[in-house]
Amino acid sequence: MTTWLPMESNPDVMSSYIHKLGVSKDWSLIDVVGLDEELLEWVPKPVKALILLFPCSEAYEKYRDAEDEKLKQNPPKYPDDLFYMKQCVHNACGTIALVHSLANNKDVLLKGEGILQNYLQKAEPLTHEERGRKLEADEAFTIAHQEVAQQGQTTVNLDDEVDHHFIALVNKGGHIYELDGERSGPVDHGETSEDNFLKDAARVCKEFMARDPDEMRFTVIALVPTLDYIPIEEGILQNYLKAATSLSPEERGRTLEADEAFTTAHHELAQQGQTAANPDEGANHHFVALINKDGHLFELDGRKSAPVDHGETSEGKFLNDAARVCKEFMERDPDEVRFTVIALVPKQE
Repeated sequence: MTTWLPMESNPDVMSSYIHKLGVSKDWSLIDVVGLDEELLEWVPKPVKALILLFPCSEAYEKYRDAEDEKLKQNPPKYPDDLFYMKQCVHNACGTIALVHSLANNKDVLLKGEGILQNYLQKAEPLTHEERGRKLEADEAFTIAHQEVAQQGQTTVNLDDEVDHHFIALVNKGGHIYELDGERSGPVDHGETSEDNFLKDAARVCKEFMARDPDEMRFTVIALVPTLDYIPIEEGILQNYLKAATSLSPEERGRTLEADEAFTTAHHELAQQGQTAANPDEGANHHFVALINKDGHLFELDGRKSAPVDHGETSEGKFLNDAARVCKEFMERDPDEVRFTVIALVPKQE
């Protein structure tokens, strides 16, 4: 069996990979910080697939073998358009999880000709095993995988022993399917919908974790719309930015102070809260912003002398890294509970 370099669970590298394969840059991969319902609310919607990386433990392998035996004895029926393939290349599970995720959402994600589209055109009429062999023989796919495997933060080589595995979870025909090229076939985890898919897929991920309660090496990655920028239309903020962009930080503050439209908007908003407030009241709380700029996480606080660089980050890792900085604030005041964290995210329909 052919061996590829193992892939790292790095959402930015994986996003670069799928774009190289021919996926529209309107779609990317991000880390899912947590599987509790309130944390899932932070994930951009719609979520087209979840990819789970988990350790290949003795407990999991025992469970998998027993389940596969049941599937062989009573083969289930699947939707005709559910794309599934067998893994015929060592260390290709990351690529196969991506193929499973994308091939079952191709009408939305693929932008035309490309490595993945060319592969799918040849592979769709084939058996599950033949699809795996077709991938093994695909030179363009092999080169793309090997290139991305070397872009991660960890040095890898063909001799490395790999003890973790990628699988995909997708919504097809109103059911959630676990797609793993090392299983005997797709695994149906029950009914779902576009609205409930993320919650239902998180439940399946938790089941994997529950089988290995002492294991911490789980990673969940979501295929979601890319958040490139926030469009700012004509209005109070746009007018202020036009006047302030070329100024010094001090001058920008003075320009805001003198901006009548901004002042009016602020005071109107301040009176809409649930607590009555007036200018004479002393405030004992303070807002700061955390942003990703050019691959670094910056704390922006108008009372400080300059921005504070909290280290490297990325689009896929930003929420996780920003949460770490928020925790550092909280740890400095362990007896204080008056902390609030607010996120700027796409509006959920």
